[in-house]
Amino acid sequence: MDINQILENSTTGAAPPAPSSAELGRDEFLTILIAQLKNQDPLSPQDPGQFTAQLAQFSSLEQQLTQTQALKDLASVQTHAQVIASAGLIGKKVLAETQHFDVDASGQLPPLSFDLKEPTDIVGIDILDSKGRVVSRAQGLGTQSAGVHAIDPGRFDNPLAPGSYSFRVDRAVSSTAPLTHLVEAVVTGTSLDQSEPILMMGSAVAKLSDVREVRQ
Repeated sequence: MDINQILENSTTGAAPPAPSSAELGRDEFLTILIAQLKNQDPLSPQDPGQFTAQLAQFSSLEQQLTQTQALKDLASVQTHAQVIASAGLIGKKVLAETQHFDVDASGQLPPLSFDLKEPTDIVGIDILDSKGRVVSRAQGLGTQSAGVHAIDPGRFDNPLAPGSYSFRVDRAVSSTAPLTHLVEAVVTGTSLDQSEPILMMGSAVAKLSDVREVRQ
């Protein structure tokens, strides 16, 4: 295998020309470079300028590997810091971007709201049970201005039994403006999913990055 080809592949990110069972690391790279020097023709040694260029490329590869590891270590530290920070939210009320919520034995709805990016005609708001069936509805609210709007629980036509629910704000068919559902709930636990802290709020979950406010 030509060392120049290996160097070119390593610096450009292209795959090695010959398949291997493991990725070529710096130790293997240096072994091949040394082997090339040992086996070169004494009567026609490698051009010093070419050898210097290869060493420079090897040094560049070494720096790239070191920087990559440093970035991975930094990302790991940041993730652990976020996990620790999210644990401090347990027991506190947060306003999070989610459609899911729980109703306790009192049957009282938690604070629900929605955020509009521009004035939008709201046809109605549905509450769905855990099987996706509409169990209560608030009829047309009309055109709402841009911003966050709290939902009046008294507008819904049916009371709710204790359980897990979600809500859906229905816009007019002609409306394509972005809309975000918001729920205020108490954080009951945290976990880590795909390197991002997750907040548990009863049966509902939300990413730490989806928390708008900490309210208590």
